Formats: sequence, structure tokens, C-alpha cells
Amino acid sequence: MQFEPKLVILDFDGTLVEFPRDFLFEQALRIVRHLEHPAVERSLLEECFADFDFFRFVSHTNAPGFIELFWQHFDWAGYPQCALLEGAAEFCSFLRTAGVPMALATARIGTEAVLLDSLEYTGLSAHFHCLAGRCGEHQDWQDKVPQIRHVCERVGVSPADAMIVGDIPADIISARAAGVGYSVAVLSGGIRRAVLERTQPDLIVEGVHELLGFFQAKRP
Repeated sequence: MQFEPKLVILDFDGTLVEFPRDFLFEQALRIVRHLEHPAVERSLLEECFADFDFFRFVSHTNAPGFIELFWQHFDWAGYPQCALLEGAAEFCSFLRTAGVPMALATARIGTEAVLLDSLEYTGLSAHFHCLAGRCGEHQDWQDKVPQIRHVCERVGVSPADAMIVGDIPADIISARAAGVGYSVAVLSGGIRRAVLERTQPDLIVEGVHELLGFFQAKRP
């Protein structure tokens, strides 16, 4: 990896902390029963998730209405606090010591203060220069261009000099649309490598622990 970022933009769920797949699948099975949708095997949900096509089990004609009802019945209050992924704390600490600014760009809805509270339990809060989430529930959750542009402006770094690290295709697609100079896809979120490869990131790694190794190798 030859790129020298002046800003590292990190996703949260699936990149720094474990994505709660068990919670998602349990919610899906519960809501499927509640909405009297034909039974779905958990194995199918797992396949759909890994392919980044979670609602593939719903017929195309019924999909829009079902998906809307699905999220209305989703237990957001029960969304768990997830453990840090391997190397996340070390990666953030290394960048801070090296003087590389970090920002968080997440699909979660909330102001910077709300996101800061959500991040507090991880111990990573002090490492970030700024945090950006979705500004409202009607904004496309896969479009992170607004968050990317916001954090770049806040830090005073051109997107071309920034690196983004994320676990889903939308992270890489948004990075390209925003003009980010270097994109890294991590497999720690559970999305198949082949699915991420189709978005053509500059680098694919198992997780931030592996990315840390690239940074450490470049510095004495």
C-alpha cells in the first residue's frame, strides 16, 4: 500500500465493532412470522446477507411494502452494543500517535453528540476528529457521500487525500462518488469477498488488524 492518507475515514458497524448478525437474523425471523410471510430458513437469510441482498427472499412484487413494514417492526431499542473487532483499538491508537486524523462516517442516524454517546463504550471516542451520521431516516442509508464530504470539510482535507475503510459495497461506491483517494474493504462485516471485489476497492483485507500491519510496515 503506497497511499499516504491525510485523513482516514472509518465506518463503524462491521468495521470497528462486530455487526450483530445474530440479532438481525432473529429480528428477521420474528418479523416474518408477525407479518405472516411464508417461513424463511435462517440459512437463506445468512446467504442473502453475505451477498448484500438481504431482502432477496421477498418476491419482487411484495418487496417495497414488506421492507417498509419490516423496518417499522424492527426492535431498534434492543440493538446491542457490540464488541470491538480485532485490532480496532490498536489501529486507532496507532493512527493517533502517528498524527493521522480520523473521522467516523456511519449509516446510523444521529448528530455528532448522539454518535459520540453511542461510541463512548468502545473507548475510541478520543481518537476521532469528527463523526458524521445520517441526517434523517429518509436519507438513503447506503449513500455516505454527505458524511464523507462533511468530515473532509471539517478536517480540512481534500477527499483525494483521504482513505476510507468500510465493510459493505456502499462504502466503496460512496467513496468513489465523493472522490476519495483510496478505498479499503474489510471482510469483518460478513460480506463475501466476491461481492466487495465487484466494487473495485483499492485493497481488501480481513479486518482493520490486517490494515494496521500495512501502516506499521511503512513506519520505523
